[in-house]
Amino acid sequence: MVQIGPGKREELAVRVLASPAGEGEAPFRLPWTPNEWLGLRSGLTRSARHLLMDEAPPASVAPREAGEVLFHALFSGQPGILLAHSLGSVGERGLRLRLRFQLDADDPRLAFLHSLPWELLYKADSRDFLGLSRRTPIVRSLEIPRPAPALPLPSPLRILAVPALPEDTARLDLDLERRNLQDAWAEHRNVQVVLLDKLGITGLRQTLLESPFHIVHFMGHGEVDPATGRGLLFFAGAGGARTPVSGEALTTVLKDIRTLRLVFLNACESGRTPDGSEVDPFAGVATALVLGGIPAVVAMQLPVSDAAAIHFSRTFYERLAAGDSLDEAVAEGRLTLYTEFPETVEWAVPVLFSRIADGRIFKRSGQTGWPILRVPRPARRWLLGAAVLLAVAGLAWFAVPYLKRLLPGAVPPIDKVRVGNFKIARYEVSNEQFRRFLQARPEWQRDRIRPEYQDGDYLKDWPGPTEYKPYEDDYPVTQVSWFAAQAFCDWAGGRLPAPDEWKEAAHAAEGQYPWGRTDFSGPAPLNFCDIECKMQHRDANLPTFRDGYSEIAPVTEFPGGQSPEGVYNLSGNVWEWCFTPSGRERVTMGGSYASQFDECSTDITESIDATTCAPDGGFRCVWN
Repeated sequence: MVQIGPGKREELAVRVLASPAGEGEAPFRLPWTPNEWLGLRSGLTRSARHLLMDEAPPASVAPREAGEVLFHALFSGQPGILLAHSLGSVGERGLRLRLRFQLDADDPRLAFLHSLPWELLYKADSRDFLGLSRRTPIVRSLEIPRPAPALPLPSPLRILAVPALPEDTARLDLDLERRNLQDAWAEHRNVQVVLLDKLGITGLRQTLLESPFHIVHFMGHGEVDPATGRGLLFFAGAGGARTPVSGEALTTVLKDIRTLRLVFLNACESGRTPDGSEVDPFAGVATALVLGGIPAVVAMQLPVSDAAAIHFSRTFYERLAAGDSLDEAVAEGRLTLYTEFPETVEWAVPVLFSRIADGRIFKRSGQTGWPILRVPRPARRWLLGAAVLLAVAGLAWFAVPYLKRLLPGAVPPIDKVRVGNFKIARYEVSNEQFRRFLQARPEWQRDRIRPEYQDGDYLKDWPGPTEYKPYEDDYPVTQVSWFAAQAFCDWAGGRLPAPDEWKEAAHAAEGQYPWGRTDFSGPAPLNFCDIECKMQHRDANLPTFRDGYSEIAPVTEFPGGQSPEGVYNLSGNVWEWCFTPSGRERVTMGGSYASQFDECSTDITESIDATTCAPDGGFRCVWN
């Protein structure tokens, strides 16, 4: 890890903060004056854009010379010795050496350094561009007082593709870029690529609030405003009008989406840092996102041709899908541009900002790649297909019922019902289903769960860590926090329903209850706090409308209250957690056995602390 910052006597110093060979420092001298750098950047820009402008490649740019100047500025003296020893050390052990540049953005003298093309670093004695090797990937890191912990691998992993092509901008092949993105993940289960179908930055925000996304991929145009020095992206507004969005505005929209781990900005100058010691280095789009807490950002520091941008993003996602870390995938993408466009320096245009130490945006529990379902090669297709069919048929016929008993941690069968463009569990999650989850994920057992994920009442009525009360296997699990409910759904390959999805399943727009209008004679179609309820606030207004239970009921009870699609107990029995992307409080819907009848209406939304483990609170999952 390399850092440039204040040294002795108000000079700048380059420090090796961590390396296989130890630590050290040396004085740092700027490789160019600001005016010299502006001339060099102009040449690099012309080189990057000649494919788009049908010009001959400019001869004024010598990337090796520029990279060598940067290398000597950074790795002279003790840092150079440490680099040489580290390269030898990692080579012997088969490891990688990551170069992370931590530039203190609070020091105005260092603002100029943010704009330099560190991705051109060239080691002349071995004739290596460091950024073209997965052994020495170049990662930019800024001093931000925000943690970036790795999250558990979500299921499904959801990628939001954001096309933006206003009418008065140059045409881009966004369809090809979208297909490449989908093709990169085509062989992987539990990965969903969703195309944004709403206009502008407001549409982006609405979509991110409706359901969780983990990667946002922007496809469009960008620039740095020469008058203000601010980085801009261009969204399409009403009628296709160009709508400029600053990095600060985009950050405001994205920074509280807690599931978001990576933003890919495939747009010109989206990764450029404004020039000048008086300009805020966080006025660029990528740096603003980093300051806002986005763990990783891939962007373009110079103008880039459409062809190069598409080639780079295709390779990046193919390698990410294959299990590479972010910095490895970026290095492979650069190498693709180096070989496909040898007359340009477009390979040095992509930049990676990351605050993730190992480059892994998700924890993977020991696996080396994403969950994958591979298609057999044509030469083996028929033989392998026949063998697989025979094996699956035999297993399904003879062994499945027994294997389910032998594999207590396996995901149990969950009856699902299709509603619109998603599927929802027919019943609330039961005690037996949740017990299977606890066996597979022991970190969520009562004596192991992290304190910040519960309020002290988590599963408190269970006799043991994975043991519920006798004869209650088909009762809904209760006393679980929002965090535990979300973790269960992730394990089951789904997620908690967004409030709008829950309401759609409950037909809230058509009436107050899933089954339609209520006849107040006969048995009740839901479990609420009726006249026999043990709670103090029982509903005395309906003395003859009785549900037959004084407290909680099995998940399969009250068939008369199911929705038209056959979803049970959306009103009453237990209130249900819904997905909201951030905040201390999370949305609940539906009312419970402790609620009065009108409190079980499907149009009532409440918010409670996400750590709450209530005896009348449960959940169900949805799947795309």
